[in-house]
Amino acid sequence: MRALMITKYGNINDSLEFQTIEKPSINDNEVLIKTHAASINPIDYKVLKGDLKIFKKLSFPAPIGYDVSGVIEQVGVKVKKLKVGDKVFSRVAGENVGTLADYVSAQQTHISLLPENMSFSQGATIPLVVALLLINL
Repeated sequence: MRALMITKYGNINDSLEFQTIEKPSINDNEVLIKTHAASINPIDYKVLKGDLKIFKKLSFPAPIGYDVSGVIEQVGVKVKKLKVGDKVFSRVAGENVGTLADYVSAQQTHISLLPENMSFSQGATIPLVVALLLINL
């Protein structure tokens, strides 16, 4: 599958490249999402520039992206409230980072059903921003 990968610390023009990587596998509490839209957040720019390497240094090539929307293609055996074919949006964390890709694995607790009146593009702009807003309330 194709994924946008960080090849080195720097700027957007010379530090990102589409690469072919393995399709993610899922664990019992995860789902596999076929990406329809993804978005970039300030944290992505900071990671790309190397501003956060004092907290976590990247090993290149490294995935980028925390927000995604799409359609569930596979569910883990412990996933009960989501099913194949559901339209969803999600933020990802930890080992699931890398939403600028054809497929994304995500924890079921980080996923919401996409409202009927919302496009995939709109859904991909919400998850991380809302999570940060909730933390600051």
